[in-house]
Amino acid sequence: MKCEKMKCKKIGAGALVAVLLGVIAVFVWAEKKPQDQASEQAPERVLYSAAPVIELQKISEFYNPEVLSAAQGIRIYEPSEQFPNGVLAMASGYLNGSDLYDLSFTPIFTKPYNDAAGNKTLFADVVRLDNGNFAYTDFKGHRVIVMDAKGNEVARWGEGDLNLPIGIDQFDDGRVFVVDYGNDKLRLYSPEGALLKTVDSLNDEALKTPYDVRIHDKKAYLVDRTRHRILVLDEQLNLLSTIEKSDQGDFYFNHPQHIDFDSKGRLYVMDTKSKSIKIVNPETGLVVASLTHPDIWGFRGIAIDHMDRIYLAGFKTGYPAAGELLKEDHAGIIIFEKIADTDIEPDQNEGL
Repeated sequence: MKCEKMKCKKIGAGALVAVLLGVIAVFVWAEKKPQDQASEQAPERVLYSAAPVIELQKISEFYNPEVLSAAQGIRIYEPSEQFPNGVLAMASGYLNGSDLYDLSFTPIFTKPYNDAAGNKTLFADVVRLDNGNFAYTDFKGHRVIVMDAKGNEVARWGEGDLNLPIGIDQFDDGRVFVVDYGNDKLRLYSPEGALLKTVDSLNDEALKTPYDVRIHDKKAYLVDRTRHRILVLDEQLNLLSTIEKSDQGDFYFNHPQHIDFDSKGRLYVMDTKSKSIKIVNPETGLVVASLTHPDIWGFRGIAIDHMDRIYLAGFKTGYPAAGELLKEDHAGIIIFEKIADTDIEPDQNEGL
């Protein structure tokens, strides 16, 4: 993508401006469940305010509706034998792109996906599997599509099982965790795509709008979106703990959506209604910082790179109305500097 085809705004000395090439984007859900819509109309929640509030420092921002069209799932991986310069994978949403870049943001491939049968597709999230392939959740196609590192389709999973899948990740033993958002279920698949397990409740409580998932230290962190909490599960999808509110009863989140971990194992939660990012110590379950910036509004997707820089994908100027074309500065990505450990209070930072 040549620079004249996109609008780039450089901030400070951010050298990434010259290399990002229009990577990453934001994904808008075209379909919402009734309980999700009702929850979004609920009164504002009283949120925990004891954690330090940190103003993010922006490095750069990029907008290009030709490329950054409604993608939200983004992953950043360290250099490996397969990708010696690292890899950034994203699901390009309405463009149905299965895009890979290295960590210098040089394209490995950018390839739109065309369903041979003409079925609707809308990519939502992506994970690199331990065999080197990439698995994408297809929100509108109700399935998982697996592609090799050249963008060629090699398998499909979950057809007939899944309904509006979103989050996806893989355990160390190869099993793949898929969040079946439309069915309010969790699915475990074998590395070959065989359905191994389905969970529709935890501790006798029915699931409701499960959203994203990230696996860290052999535990699965599940976004329970409209109940405003993070559920921590073991490898068999049993509930271990809930990250929801302080001992004083103040809630940590208001419509959390996507999550990721930094290099020190801290959990970053994109909290959409509070227009902030909450940093959680997963060992204690405490929110240790709340990250803010005036431009966060509308940004839902989040990824943390190997230098702990923060990437947010979303719509700076708000969601386009139904049928409205994306404007030049609608869909984009904002990159922020890492947060210094000294900005988090020492007593809350213990155990990290």
